[in-house]
Amino acid sequence: MAAWKRHLATLGAIGLALYLAPPVRVTPLGKSPAAPAATFSASEFAKRYWSERLLPAARQSTDAEDLVEKLGVNPTEALESWGRQTGVGRGGTFLTRGEGKVEAMEKSHVVLSVTGGRLRLRRGPLFGSTLRYAADAFEGAPALSSRDANAVAAEVNRLAREATSASLDALAAGDRVRFAGAAKLTSPQAYKPPLEVLPVWVEKL
Repeated sequence: MAAWKRHLATLGAIGLALYLAPPVRVTPLGKSPAAPAATFSASEFAKRYWSERLLPAARQSTDAEDLVEKLGVNPTEALESWGRQTGVGRGGTFLTRGEGKVEAMEKSHVVLSVTGGRLRLRRGPLFGSTLRYAADAFEGAPALSSRDANAVAAEVNRLAREATSASLDALAAGDRVRFAGAAKLTSPQAYKPPLEVLPVWVEKL
């Protein structure tokens, strides 16, 4: 009799354990477990933006001679005509392209003379979101966190440096170059020449 009771108690314990933690989870018909969210890749996003939007837009952008001349006369009009406003401030970004003659090789810039004035091509590390904003990287894209957006900006800056650093470092005073890139204007009132351009493409002529 005691053995029978012990056997019954054991079966009861096993049944309770299976009830609380079943070995197989049954999913009702018509429902499926949610798939894990895809991991965002700032690198892949930046590469697509670089090749599909930024480079094509830069190669068809405002002539640098016109931009430098207009900025010297009326920065507000230049921003209204050719700039892309960023955020809620009064400033914006420009995409520009052109040709120029190297006046000087500085540690962090290549100084070019163009018709209408001078500008500086940035060399070395690139920071900020100018290139990310220049062709509106996130237009039509799902909203990103600040962390992901900053990661995209850093990747775009890295691509720009990789694409231009060797060409910039090989230049010397007197060389003529063709270039395309982006520039930032904090506000029309704050503009002071020469314009700084973050290049995305540089070619010695």
